[in-house]
Amino acid sequence: MSTASPGRHRTVRERACVLYDGSTGAIRHIQHVIVMEGGHDPDDHEVEAMCRRALIKRGQEHDSLSTLHVDPAAFQLFKVYRVDPHRKILVEREHKREHKP
Repeated sequence: MSTASPGRHRTVRERACVLYDGSTGAIRHIQHVIVMEGGHDPDDHEVEAMCRRALIKRGQEHDSLSTLHVDPAAFQLFKVYRVDPHRKILVEREHKREHKP
């Protein structure tokens, strides 16, 4: 695997794949792919396979999870998301922090 220093090659594409629980919409894994100039641009199946391999490496079950390919720009910093299983879209959810006394 080769790496490139930022600024040496321009980004030509960014993609994201989400694995989520199809009944609740809870996101279990997000795979963000950045394709640099001259690099391999994986198709949706390859990106999904990367996503599932990441869970396998962590010893987590993935066979029952659903897949959603999204624009990485849909994610905003400090926001919490889930997938609406009926509409198959990414939606922001309210994030509640537990306050311990």
